[in-house]
Amino acid sequence: MNYKRYLNLKNLFFKSQNFKINFDFDENEFQNYKNNSKKKLIIGTACGRSGLRWISEIHSAHKNCIALIEPFPLHESFYRYATFNNLNIDHSSFFNTLKYQFIKLWKKYDSIIFSSPWVCFGLDEIEKNFQPNKYIFMFRDPKMVVNSLVLKGWYDEKIFKYENNKITGLQPNLKNFHHNFSRISPKNDYFTEWNNLTSVGKCSWFWSEANQSIYLFLKKVSKDKKLIFKLEDIDQNYNWYAKYIKYFDLEKQFSLNKFLELKQIMPNKGKKNLNIDNWNAIESKEFTKNTEKVHYLIENIQSDLV
Repeated sequence: MNYKRYLNLKNLFFKSQNFKINFDFDENEFQNYKNNSKKKLIIGTACGRSGLRWISEIHSAHKNCIALIEPFPLHESFYRYATFNNLNIDHSSFFNTLKYQFIKLWKKYDSIIFSSPWVCFGLDEIEKNFQPNKYIFMFRDPKMVVNSLVLKGWYDEKIFKYENNKITGLQPNLKNFHHNFSRISPKNDYFTEWNNLTSVGKCSWFWSEANQSIYLFLKKVSKDKKLIFKLEDIDQNYNWYAKYIKYFDLEKQFSLNKFLELKQIMPNKGKKNLNIDNWNAIESKEFTKNTEKVHYLIENIQSDLV
């Protein structure tokens, strides 16, 4: 399928799915599809701004494959908020909403890749409720991630919270409602110091929290059930693409030139001219302080299929 046509069809399909859903969910139907050897469920996660959307779109462009990329921002961001803060929440409504969508998609496609950076703090519950065939974990140079988050406007606003032993409530200055849940903050005595950091420092803290959670989970996942990629290793790497489609037994859809053009038509690319060299001494110091322990863990991870 022509890739731009695929994007148009996908956007039309999911535009209708993001409104109010009224459904009767059948767990047995979900399990029947899960037990069908032709039907696959892949779950991808990352810190964010790490290439997860890009790899999901690549997978989805192939025959009998579809990507479900951050389809329910409010559900997913609340899941991040609740799991990061260890709230005792029954998430069955969110899980069943996803399962309902998976059932609908499995009627048309064989392979679903559900991609969401928002689930990274609750991966044990994701495994318990979905048991996907494969996980994809994406990582990226922390300086690039932090800089990208800053340019997206992360933590531009001060957060109101006066009692360190409590978690944050709804904030008055955030542009989108789901940012109340997606842009988490420290739940301990570090909050007061954190709230006075630059956006670089705050985003650096977030990078560490998200990637540490992913790292601890992936260590528990068997090798045959996970793929780990560093964006720097696979970005614009056509040899990796050839190995990737062979791994998933997919029919090639992209020539070298078409593959290299993919990033130019990706939505949500962020602002251009990222310039980490413009960070001042305070921002650089805050970055190092908030990332060094987790960066040590992540930098030694090896990408698969390269």
